[in-house]
Amino acid sequence: MIIRNYVSTTPGCLLLVSDFNLHVDASHYMTKRFVNLLHSFNLVQHINSETHSNGHTSDLVITRCDDNFLSKLDTFNLLLSNYFLIHCQLNFTRHVTKSKLHAFHKMRSFDIDKFCSDLSNSELLTSTPVDDLPVLVDCYNSTLHT
Repeated sequence: MIIRNYVSTTPGCLLLVSDFNLHVDASHYMTKRFVNLLHSFNLVQHINSETHSNGHTSDLVITRCDDNFLSKLDTFNLLLSNYFLIHCQLNFTRHVTKSKLHAFHKMRSFDIDKFCSDLSNSELLTSTPVDDLPVLVDCYNSTLHT
């Protein structure tokens, strides 16, 4: 139930990669149930070759049936382990963010005494009505901006 809710309600691409400890290349009834379960969630398993030195496929790469970001999927026996290396290419478009201009003041050259003097002589403290919030906000913004 949790998996069904997650898979059906989570937006975006889905990629599951793991050792499922289930030989999906075998014709065992549990394997068939697992594959049917994947199909019922609109998922597909992409590994079609052995992923273990014993000749079975237990490491799986799973995506939604509609996802098409996976390409060039290969397995390699590097002889470093009894598990094979799974290599694939994920095709995603990179979102380019617009750069923002940030203005700042050098704090070392900031004259705190002049700032306090300017602030105490500003309209913000001398002539702005205290009971009119929009006027106060405008005065505050213009005083600190100048």
